[in-house]
Amino acid sequence: MRRRASARPVLEGLPPDAADTLELQVSFRHAVDFGPGKAQLLVAIAETGSISAAALRMDMSYRRAWELVEDLNARFAQPVVLTQSGGNAGGGAAVTALGFELLRRYREMEAKVLSNLEEDLADFSRMLATRTRPAAPRD
Repeated sequence: MRRRASARPVLEGLPPDAADTLELQVSFRHAVDFGPGKAQLLVAIAETGSISAAALRMDMSYRRAWELVEDLNARFAQPVVLTQSGGNAGGGAAVTALGFELLRRYREMEAKVLSNLEEDLADFSRMLATRTRPAAPRD
């Protein structure tokens, strides 16, 4: 199973510091939840070609990663991740076209939310307490 060449822009997503400002969780009447964790899992599967390797990269148990993949596949009209059992050719996993479309749209929603709330987030940030470490004692 090979990753699609067009996946790279979707995998790059938002800047690393975006997670520090806001995380988007999409939920449809509890029928499906999709947020930063599932997005990160799909990216890791796309990059590694393996649920096991993706779970290891995320410091997640294989069982939990497998449960999340099964949940995604069960709740969408088509599979989000295809799996292939081991054997002579080896096993693997691949994110489907639908999976990449979910990632693309999720990243677009994140960007829209961040751009629309930029001023509000800055105001909120200014209200946070800033704490400094006490200076280390000198000998």
